[in-house]
Amino acid sequence: MRGAGAGGAVRRLLAVGMVSMLAQVVLLRECAVASFGTELVVVLALGAWMLGTAAGALLERRARVPGDSTVRWTFVALGVLVPAAVAWARGARAV
Repeated sequence: MRGAGAGGAVRRLLAVGMVSMLAQVVLLRECAVASFGTELVVVLALGAWMLGTAAGALLERRARVPGDSTVRWTFVALGVLVPAAVAWARGARAV
């Protein structure tokens, strides 16, 4: 994605947010399937995400626009970690 200035950064951050939400939905569904629909697992997964979000907000309190390289590395990390997490959740089903 190319963009100049703050408008381009906003579009890139919006794209990261959309991909992150999609990944969270997929992982939550995989955890629900792996636990055979047990509601406790869904609640624990949502709680872990909320705690992780709160920890990230506390660690970085100041508002700043990340640079291009930070956004690129975020996409790379999502591209590697999301499939690995889905594979882990599917493997947990066999246990």
